[in-house]
Amino acid sequence: MAHRPFDHPEATRQFIGECLTVLRGQRRPAGAAAIGEALGIPESTARGYLNGSTDAVPAGFCVELGRLAQIPAHDVLRALGLLPPGPPEAPASSVLGAPLRAVEALLHDPDGAERFDARVFRVFSGHRYRCPSHEVARFTLRPGRTPLPYDVAERLARLSGVDGHPSEEAVHRDPGYWSLRLELRARVEAVLRSAGEHSWQGEPGTDLWNALRSADGRAPQVLVQDPIAGFSTGPVTDPDGTLPTLLFVGGRQLVGTAAALLAQALGRQYVLVRSLTEVAQGGVLVPVRRDLVGGRTTAWTSVATHLREQHLAGRPWPAVIVVRPYAFTARGGLDETALDHLRHTPARIVFCRPSSAMLAWWAIRQERAAGRARYHGRSRQAETERALDAVAAVIRERERGDDLTMRLPEPHREHDGGAAPEFEAEFPAAVADLQPRVAWWALRRLSETDPGCLPRQLVPTSRLARWSELLAADPRALSPAPL
Repeated sequence: MAHRPFDHPEATRQFIGECLTVLRGQRRPAGAAAIGEALGIPESTARGYLNGSTDAVPAGFCVELGRLAQIPAHDVLRALGLLPPGPPEAPASSVLGAPLRAVEALLHDPDGAERFDARVFRVFSGHRYRCPSHEVARFTLRPGRTPLPYDVAERLARLSGVDGHPSEEAVHRDPGYWSLRLELRARVEAVLRSAGEHSWQGEPGTDLWNALRSADGRAPQVLVQDPIAGFSTGPVTDPDGTLPTLLFVGGRQLVGTAAALLAQALGRQYVLVRSLTEVAQGGVLVPVRRDLVGGRTTAWTSVATHLREQHLAGRPWPAVIVVRPYAFTARGGLDETALDHLRHTPARIVFCRPSSAMLAWWAIRQERAAGRARYHGRSRQAETERALDAVAAVIRERERGDDLTMRLPEPHREHDGGAAPEFEAEFPAAVADLQPRVAWWALRRLSETDPGCLPRQLVPTSRLARWSELLAADPRALSPAPL
């Protein structure tokens, strides 16, 4: 372990506190004895570092504690200020995505590595602006291996803290499939808790990943994540401090990529508001355990509170945030408290209202990915429409001239010949290409309303910068339509 002491004790204490919050949120031991044993140091030494009674805390301890909390060393060093400052850069996290994390965990699990093969690949979407839309890991049993008895797999999952189990009816129809799913989750769940938004797909009764079925026709075990908009990034170093916080309201798959592209281009933190995330000091996002439905509004409250506190302190949060419509709903209707947070947020709201046809497309796609038993497309679409109506009403009440609002046009049916023919999982080009156009529209509007506040140039390595000439000449670059 490195012994260079960190030079700022208060920042060290804050970081250690955030790591402990992560560990407790994961229901893992966070006491001095457990941490000392895990890091190979005496319990008394660990206690001194943890409770602040030791002045000089080695940077190596912070790195190892961060690793224990599943925070990569690069992100730890940047959070502690041990990486040299420089110009704004794309807020790309060094954290591996969920599929790669799961494969790595399985490779380091001797039994799991003997039982499973894994294949990792990316699906690319779009025609004019082609980029990855899905990162995928597919798991199959090695020849000669068989699924565990279901009760054994279920016990492994329970001991590993896996949330959410299949219904009795689903298990009765295909116990072997669900035994494999629970075994896989039990083996990799710990490393996925801080890996952003991801989902297990491919189950019986769905057809989105039919191309990945095994030779005998069995449904595949597939772990999927959006590699651009599926996980938040860490706080940026030396933010420009000119633009206010930008708050996109809309579905991740319909405006989330646009928000992530804009954050990358402006050198800002990208924040996806999700149930299992809490905002800590400095805008650091830590994983927590919450109810997936009720936790949506709780997570939004956490983000809205941090945003307001930073504004009152005169340090606007340098972030581009996505909050989805369901954060403003409650069982049986709307959540007025959540809407009130939106009504009074100091952030500039970017509200892109999708068409009913676009929402209907997304509902059908979700049914293909999750199955009709778990995702009722028509009722979900109606619920989303009600929430969007409420958001539009809030924005009208705000009467602010700097909120950005538009009605998304019906997507033009562009040529989809560039899509990989092997899979049906890629987004249609009309949907994928809409994302950079939305980001470019927002950037143009920001330039019009705050001409002196934008950075002189976009982050050169960002996708939006690389596409800037193409976007500037795009005959379908968006012209805003009133809500």
